[in-house]
Amino acid sequence: MECLLEKMFDQDNVDKAMFHMLEKKNTTDSTGLELYRLPEFWEINQAFYREIVEGECYLCETVPVFHVQKKNGSLRMLANIPHIDMLLARMLYQVLSPVVNERLSDSCFAFVPGRSIAQLVQRAVNWMEEGRLHCAHMDIENFFDNIPHEALLRRTEEVVSERRILSLLKSFLQVKKCVTGRSR
Repeated sequence: MECLLEKMFDQDNVDKAMFHMLEKKNTTDSTGLELYRLPEFWEINQAFYREIVEGECYLCETVPVFHVQKKNGSLRMLANIPHIDMLLARMLYQVLSPVVNERLSDSCFAFVPGRSIAQLVQRAVNWMEEGRLHCAHMDIENFFDNIPHEALLRRTEEVVSERRILSLLKSFLQVKKCVTGRSR
């Protein structure tokens, strides 16, 4: 298997991740970096970030979180994640997804490239036509925040053996949050 770290920092992968980031509304992150300046920031600092990722020394910035009130009165937590953390996470996601997705059940449809809700609906229709009476839909609120991250890392190690990739993933999983008093 090709080195995932090399794939992660491959210029085509970086460009794809940067394009994905720049499609978003321009914002200023918790470090003061405006999104439209991310390409310039990356150009200047990419060697530094690669070096600390390769050295297994990357630590995500503390993420300020705040709550906004939704129309129904409930609160939704929002995080102001630094753009560089988001870029590195996107670069990692793009190389890990093909490796992980090939191991997913053929009944998983959410957030899986090449699979759609339309395919899920067609599958359900086929099952009903076959006479199946029960169908389950699971969407557990805040699921990812509540699963044991060590267990997730152990399962990831079954698929990914590169220490540097696992170290970076661990950094993303262990990011510290700082709840601010600000709300909208």
